[in-house]
Amino acid sequence: MRLRRATRTLAILAAAALFMVPAVGMTTGSGSAEAVTPHTICGPAGSGEVTFDPALGLTLRQTDFEGFGSAISCQGAFSGSVEIPQPDELEGSGELMSCESSFGLDGSITFTWSDGKISESSITGFTVNQVSKVVIVAFRVDSGRFAGDDGKVTFQSTSESLECAVGGLEKITGKYQVEFGI
Repeated sequence: MRLRRATRTLAILAAAALFMVPAVGMTTGSGSAEAVTPHTICGPAGSGEVTFDPALGLTLRQTDFEGFGSAISCQGAFSGSVEIPQPDELEGSGELMSCESSFGLDGSITFTWSDGKISESSITGFTVNQVSKVVIVAFRVDSGRFAGDDGKVTFQSTSESLECAVGGLEKITGKYQVEFGI
């Protein structure tokens, strides 16, 4: 009888102790909760395009790129629309780029919001996925809405395939999506 009572008491004390441990990201006492980065998704919709000069192939080489995207609706922390209105609003180069990897990236993206605000961003990554027919441009927002957030622009090709092996990939055209706060 005493062993049952001792086991039950120990189980109750252990359960109570679990409820007293704060959850990850929370504070106790007079502190405040950890800041959560807003997450906003725009698209997939509209039309976007990225061009490469020279065309991307399977061999690494210095390549310039530029792109644009029409206005697309956003959901999340901002509920208007965003666009990359001109080809020179997404531009950059890679010291070594191919359809399989990219190194030494330097570039920027300027996002124009439906309320007239601008977000300036630096390109931090570039990926071509031949199987799913997408180009993903990773970025960090330097100024404007969502400054300090990481994000990505995903261009989904509407063509049959991405011509990396034969002739090279000169451009990708199709719907696009932008994600902020990832």
